[in-house]
Amino acid sequence: MKHIHMDEFAKLESPLHAMDPRVKALAIILFIFISVTLTKPRFLAVAVIFWALVLLISRIPVGYVLRRLTWVIPFAGVLILLFPFITPGDTVWNADLRIIKISATSQGLERALMLLLRVLASVLGIVTLMSTTRFNNLMKALSDLMVPAVIIQMLEFTIRYIFVTIDELKRMARARRARGFVLGRNLWHSQTVKTLAQMVGVMFIRAYERGDRVYIAMISRGFTGKTNSMSNFVVSPKDYLLAGVITIVAAVLLVLDRAA
Repeated sequence: MKHIHMDEFAKLESPLHAMDPRVKALAIILFIFISVTLTKPRFLAVAVIFWALVLLISRIPVGYVLRRLTWVIPFAGVLILLFPFITPGDTVWNADLRIIKISATSQGLERALMLLLRVLASVLGIVTLMSTTRFNNLMKALSDLMVPAVIIQMLEFTIRYIFVTIDELKRMARARRARGFVLGRNLWHSQTVKTLAQMVGVMFIRAYERGDRVYIAMISRGFTGKTNSMSNFVVSPKDYLLAGVITIVAAVLLVLDRAA
């Protein structure tokens, strides 16, 4: 089955692609941490524009970036939509829905805008890192940066096997349809709930059994928990220069934000 590949554009050529993964990861993660501490919308907007320009220079397709955003925005979208109506302050809009009266405040709109910009700045930074670095190189870079091995292993296994689990779920759903199961309009029908509950239970059992088999196979092949890669990282002056540019931009935004 067709799946996304996070590093499908990591083979492109650009200054950021050629950058040492360790230096790149440090600079981008630092920028993200600084971005989420900014308190003025205009400076957060500059951070978003900065990453958009970096992605453009790195020749990452716009459609690819937008698809990555659609994965994350819905999680924050609920709060973004609720903030204008649950935050007390100066009312700028209200409506009478007969059952309930709702009103939006300027303070709530500002909080929603801040959350949206913070999410965009963070996600675009992560997309930049992931789309310009091979996955195995990124994991090795995190290992070299002394990130705990258990965290790296969790990331590796989650990303490598989530699509295997999705394929398994799709095959189970196809088998159910072949046996005449149709998800009707009434999701809470007893037979529908029973069938879906059985699918979830079987899915947990199969995932556990697969994990056990994978663990045994890895141990038999000499897995020690260390992340290996064929790439040898060498830091060049250009890497420090690019990391310095990213860090300086973040530092300037932080200083201006605090001074405003």
